[in-house]
Parts: sequence; structure tokens; C-alpha cells
Amino acid sequence: AWARSDVIEAGIRADSLWQRMLSEPMLQPDKITMNATIKSWARAFDPVKAEETLNFVLDLYEEGHLEDNDNNVSMKPDAISYSTVITAWAKSNHSDKTANARRLLDTMLQKHEEGEDNMKPNIISFTAVIN
Repeated sequence: AWARSDVIEAGIRADSLWQRMLSEPMLQPDKITMNATIKSWARAFDPVKAEETLNFVLDLYEEGHLEDNDNNVSMKPDAISYSTVITAWAKSNHSDKTANARRLLDTMLQKHEEGEDNMKPNIISFTAVIN
């Protein structure tokens, strides 16, 4: 619900629940939870926090702290994760929003060229940078 909320503190509340899930062994978060948290920050007009969440998860995944869950759904950030952060930057009031959105798009393109099929930029990725 927080990911679809227009309440400005939605990002804070979603992140609080996300952090609790990460600290509780019985509450294993998944990619949907991760992307919902990123989207909550994006809707709260906080692209910095959205990107921090993306980078936090990426670091955990690369360090081996986020194993595939019981449904074999990887927690590795994907095109949806990156596109959400790109859109957050594009819609923000930050003076460097275009550069940040483009930087993330370039990262997606590079990762996809290196063989990560789940990183193929989509129409949302490109449109957010163009707009």
C-alpha cells in the first residue's frame, strides 16, 4: 500500500518495514518487497533514498547475503528496480536529475551487454530519461 501511496512519509514507512523484514530471519523479503520499497521512495519524491535502497540491495546481493528464496526468485535488482529509480530521478527537482537518470540507464545498458538478461532497459527506462 505504501508503494502506491501519495503520503509524503510513505518512503519512510515502507523502508521501516523493509528494514524489519531484513532483520527477522522468518520474514524473508523478496524482489517484490524490494521494488515496492524503492517505488515508495520514488513516489515520495526522494530519488536519493530510492537509489540508496537499490545500491544497498545490490551490495548485499553481491556480498552473498541475499540468497535466492524458497521460490528461487533472485533478490538481485533488475530492470524494474533500475527503471523505478530512473523515473524517481527524472521526476525530481534535483538539478542533476538528468545526469543521474542517464547514468543509471547507461549502467543498465552495460550490464545487459555483459550478459545480464534481466537488465535490458525497457520503454519506461528510455522514456524517463528522454522526458
